[in-house]
Amino acid sequence: MSERRGPLAGIRVIDLGHFIAGPVTATLLGEFGADVIKVERRGAGDGLRRLGWLKDGESLWWSVEARNKRSVTLDISQPAGRDLLLRLIDTADVLVENLRPGALARRGLTREALEERNPRLIFLQTSGYGQTGPYAGLPAFNTAVESLGGLRYLVGEPDRPPARPGIAFGDYAGALFGTIGVLLALYERDGAGSGRGQGVDNALYEAVMRLTEYTISGFDQLGRVRERVGGGSVGTVPARSFRCADGLWVGISAASDAMYVRLCETIGRPELIDDPRVCTNSVRIENREVIDGAIEAWAAERPARDAVAELRAAEVSASLVHTAATLVEDEHVQAREAVIAVDDPRFGPLRMQGVVPRLTRTPGGVRRPAPAQGEHNREIYCGELGLDEAQFERLEADGVI
Repeated sequence: MSERRGPLAGIRVIDLGHFIAGPVTATLLGEFGADVIKVERRGAGDGLRRLGWLKDGESLWWSVEARNKRSVTLDISQPAGRDLLLRLIDTADVLVENLRPGALARRGLTREALEERNPRLIFLQTSGYGQTGPYAGLPAFNTAVESLGGLRYLVGEPDRPPARPGIAFGDYAGALFGTIGVLLALYERDGAGSGRGQGVDNALYEAVMRLTEYTISGFDQLGRVRERVGGGSVGTVPARSFRCADGLWVGISAASDAMYVRLCETIGRPELIDDPRVCTNSVRIENREVIDGAIEAWAAERPARDAVAELRAAEVSASLVHTAATLVEDEHVQAREAVIAVDDPRFGPLRMQGVVPRLTRTPGGVRRPAPAQGEHNREIYCGELGLDEAQFERLEADGVI
């Protein structure tokens, strides 16, 4: 694990989130040096501890998305718990939460009250539908936000129901935009010199919408609704996966006409270069079955890795469609150390995704594994907030921490 200090060293983040979007934002900030204090309620803890695949009752997902965090337990439904949270917030640069809108305000923890107490505080509030509007108070998990944001309608085969992307896309998209919002607010406070914090209202459905290309402007100007095209692309042909002789899949794209020429030559179909049905991308979109059928026949005759090697030799964009098992073996992934091993106390050396993006002078890193629940209670409450032993034991006995 790296001991490097990232560009956010000296920034303290209070992670009051649960499940995915809020905590992942805190994780991303922690990877670049922020001191992230994860606040969990004793007993249940963050729901991510119980999601996904478990080994010996421990969540592998948690091990990824809680790295670089310190964990304290705290029941903010109790007055003593709220007082302790406020003392933590006094020390913080950033507060991250993704509770349902109004949940903190009902306990007196409004953005305005927290800003008055700590004027430099950046308060990220991530929610399914945002802090305002008629849907604001409704429950919203990933399926709902991807559906409202327009993504689900675009995923799947045209003759089948809308499908799920296969990962919690809406939550992770929201985490990325939440991170951008925090970094912008930090720059405005410190880099631009205002010295003041501000709120960041981060709606997951809007993060999803922002990533749906030109679907809205296309409808606005052309009256066209983007439809599902299965494994292909609306705007580029060919651009899909093809099954090879060994049962593996290869993703092939030839977005430019020059690359299309090289592709046709590689698959032994030079007559398709000038074929009026497929000679340009604009007509290939209407006749995609012609070139797709030619590639399918070519791919079916050779192993996937041989197909990729031939296409790359001709400078055609192609890759093996990786599973986790093949991804960790990829020579490029290994050369760039895109998969790292973290010494996890529950699992031993645990492989997971590395830190991105890569900064040349102040890179991020993994400094500590995911914590046990309340692992840092004494360290933070006594060592940093100044509780004495009697106060600490009383809060423990009362179920506050």
